Amino acid sequence: MKKNYFKLITLSFIVTFSFTAFAQTDVESNTKIFTADETTEILKQTASREVNPAGNVERMMAVCTNALNAPVAGGNNFDGNMFDVVVTNDVIVETFSVTVTATVNIAIYTRVGTFVGNQISSAGWIFLDSAVVVGAGPGVPVEVPVNLSYTMLGGSTHAFYVTATASGAIFSYTDGTAVGTVLASNSDLSILEGDGGQWPFNLNNSPRTFNGSLIYCLPIATNVNDVLTQENVSVYPNPASDELKISLPLNGVTTNISIYNVIGEAVFTENIIANGTTSKFDISNLKSGVYIVKIITDGSEYSTKLFVD
Repeated sequence: MKKNYFKLITLSFIVTFSFTAFAQTDVESNTKIFTADETTEILKQTASREVNPAGNVERMMAVCTNALNAPVAGGNNFDGNMFDVVVTNDVIVETFSVTVTATVNIAIYTRVGTFVGNQISSAGWIFLDSAVVVGAGPGVPVEVPVNLSYTMLGGSTHAFYVTATASGAIFSYTDGTAVGTVLASNSDLSILEGDGGQWPFNLNNSPRTFNGSLIYCLPIATNVNDVLTQENVSVYPNPASDELKISLPLNGVTTNISIYNVIGEAVFTENIIANGTTSKFDISNLKSGVYIVKIITDGSEYSTKLFVD
């Protein structure tokens, strides 16, 4: 009997948290004090949001399935990280996953160029979005349920500030080797080592490495005859349980069907020759939860959410 995934997102969140700190924290080393007015002004930008607002289940899962995963070794913690991301190809950043030890609001800021020299001032930073996440503890990244749709052009560097909006050593990161050292990379982008520290904009602990993932899209080519769209692709039933059916507007075209979990891992993949009829797929081994179905042909790609109950 599959677990009911949706029980989690219907629970009320506890406002007062308790947690066990890691073996080492950075709390003692931060000294910058923001005035009440400065803190209030920053908090205006980062209003807490529910993990799953009523009637807005679509916000629970990124439509992007590309992810660059940084190591989640833990070992140190405070409120948040600043770090640079260097992109090789054009990408669209959708969200991040973070490792936290409590239910907390996570805010995401960005700026073009490096974060170096901008660790203790909000000037020049752009607030992208924020949302509440339910922490799963050390070593277990949890996706921040936002859709940033933030475009980065190939060859550019952008800084990100991913942080809890409450103090208390709840955001996991790891001691690094040197700011700017490549922490994780693939053919599309690289995450570099950065700094960590106290909310808001008081990051004096250096170097510190981000524990989590960057989830992103690549631009989709549409200059083909058989473009896959919501109007001509059917993926059903949804929610599904044991069997998934997919109808495509293609005939004689080799097509890849893949299903990804919430951290971007492929849990199902199969190549078929689309023949203008409905194809059936056994998904009885999938656990209850939210997934992404990605359909790829030669030059066209289509993604949609799938709920498994």
